[in-house]
Amino acid sequence: MRRRVAQYCLRLPEALYKDVVDLALVFDLSVNRFLAVAIEKFVASQLEQESTKRAIERVREARRAGLARLDDTEMRHENSA
Repeated sequence: MRRRVAQYCLRLPEALYKDVVDLALVFDLSVNRFLAVAIEKFVASQLEQESTKRAIERVREARRAGLARLDDTEMRHENSA
């Protein structure tokens, strides 16, 4: 299995980027910190959902088994439960 290399580049549409910059200034945060906090809050809210917890566990099991990814159909089914 080929290992993915982390890419440290986030591409945002220009209008969204401008909004992020403005909001970061309002909250006196760097753009990086603002996005990190926003992502952290989104992830936490997703992890409160049982269907998401189950889907993540399946992904982790597949990773431990050496599979690159689960079948898309299985993931859609799991997320709709």
